[in-house]
Amino acid sequence: MHLLAVRVAPPRGSGAWELYDLARDPGETSDLAQSKPAVLARLVLRWDEYAQANGILTPDERLIDW
Repeated sequence: MHLLAVRVAPPRGSGAWELYDLARDPGETSDLAQSKPAVLARLVLRWDEYAQANGILTPDERLIDW
């Protein structure tokens, strides 16, 4: 398995995390998030740790609070 967690912001995506097995589904057509929630949670946690450690800002984070 080659699992990939993906989150695409609206309007192009739902904004929710999705999970795909690229070895079996290279077109990313079957979201495995519902059937493998623990795997998705682990990948999202690793992403959050990486983003925090490297100062990555996502589109849903506000830089300035007016």
